[in-house]
Amino acid sequence: MSTLEPTSPPLPQTKTSVAAIWSLVLGILSFCLTIFAGIPAIILGIIGIRNVNRDPQRLTGKGLSIAGLITGFVGTLISLVQISAALPAYMGVQERALQIKNTSTLTQVGLACRMFAADHDGKFPDSLNDLTPDYVTEVNDLFVVMENREKVAPRYVSGKKLTQGSDATPLAMPPDQFGSRVPVLFTDGVVQELHVPLSPEILAGFD
Repeated sequence: MSTLEPTSPPLPQTKTSVAAIWSLVLGILSFCLTIFAGIPAIILGIIGIRNVNRDPQRLTGKGLSIAGLITGFVGTLISLVQISAALPAYMGVQERALQIKNTSTLTQVGLACRMFAADHDGKFPDSLNDLTPDYVTEVNDLFVVMENREKVAPRYVSGKKLTQGSDATPLAMPPDQFGSRVPVLFTDGVVQELHVPLSPEILAGFD
């Protein structure tokens, strides 16, 4: 009579953690997709390691998770270094764009004021509001753009007369000084970009 030998229970089937696989994929992609792939790679790497540690008999892929975590971290670090290096240049471009915009606006202010003065015995308007509607369509057309992108009226010195050449005095400028240079309109119609801080002689006219 034969005896039945006891059979051992079947070993559970193992599978690779999905989080671990995607962590490595995104970690590799982080070198071209920057932080948009690097940060998810780090998160999924941590999740993959935790899942494998929680159920090592059914899940594998801890090595993939570690590799994804490392590559995601390195890709994110490289991205942050590149962003920090590019940020000053970007800010410089933004500052220059605002300077050009405000120089153009103040040139328009000067032209409108000189047209007004030609019709009023050489006297500039008491307020920029006096330029509408005969010399500009709307007062908003004469507003400058500030660092926060807000459009505001420029500082304007009333009571000035039309002048030529070396007799020119400050007439208008943005209300706040920002960046490395600020455009200043003079009574001869010339707009000069002067270095910040402005000299006391220039600022005295706007007090």
